[in-house]
Amino acid sequence: QHLQRGDAFGITPEFDQLDVVRYHEILLLMLAERFDPAQVMLDQLTQKGLDTDEIMLTQGMVALRIPAFPDSLNRIASEDRIEIIRRVGRAQHLISQQKPREAAEIYRELMKNNPKIPNLHLSYSLLLLHIRERQAAEAELRTELKLNPQSVETRLQLCNLLEDDSAHDALEFAQQSVALDPKSFKAHFVLGKMLFKTEQFAASAKDLELSRDLDPTSSAVRFALTRTYKSLGKETEAAREAAAFKRLRAAEDQFRTTGRVSPSYCDPPVTEPRP
Repeated sequence: QHLQRGDAFGITPEFDQLDVVRYHEILLLMLAERFDPAQVMLDQLTQKGLDTDEIMLTQGMVALRIPAFPDSLNRIASEDRIEIIRRVGRAQHLISQQKPREAAEIYRELMKNNPKIPNLHLSYSLLLLHIRERQAAEAELRTELKLNPQSVETRLQLCNLLEDDSAHDALEFAQQSVALDPKSFKAHFVLGKMLFKTEQFAASAKDLELSRDLDPTSSAVRFALTRTYKSLGKETEAAREAAAFKRLRAAEDQFRTTGRVSPSYCDPPVTEPRP
């Protein structure tokens, strides 16, 4: 929180440590298993040309969802495993440089020789979605689920992939995700979306409220809540969530573009008691 607030207020050019500050924030996000924002910040660094072995290893750890510091991993993992993770990082670096086909070649070679590496198929599936190969992405996700049956993230990605064509299957994956990790804001969010899609509005609101309470900074959750409250005729609540969505979305757009957030984004959220 202090790193984010300091970065939000601005680090003067004379300090010349902005990349160092952001890298340490990435490490903390990894340890907290907040891999999505960590990936955004890493992409910002690699687009500036930072491609050291340490950055490549960190990229690979984020892609494979390994909640540890690189130094710790270096002490306990074999040289072969470290090299695999670093090659995944190299593929992610290529993706950030708009070279997805070259990245796909690295992934295919890695999976040919190391098909059981946890989250490797999951990470590759996200690349396939990026290049709009949906059927291949679904196949990789289902392979990952067989190898890693407790994976919440894999189920959530399958939900997002199947929600338009197979709402029943997507809803089942979302329910499984919440059962596996009841404290995951993302799992409650996806379940809330699927309940809305199947017109279970009251149940949808309940899960979306849980998601909002677990992570008050997600604009997507606020947007979904706005829509659900309107369906329930709760116009006051819908207006409140719509205002929160507008503020948070602007901050998220700034973060995706610059890797920085506004000072107000770091303030503790103001919540109102529910009736």
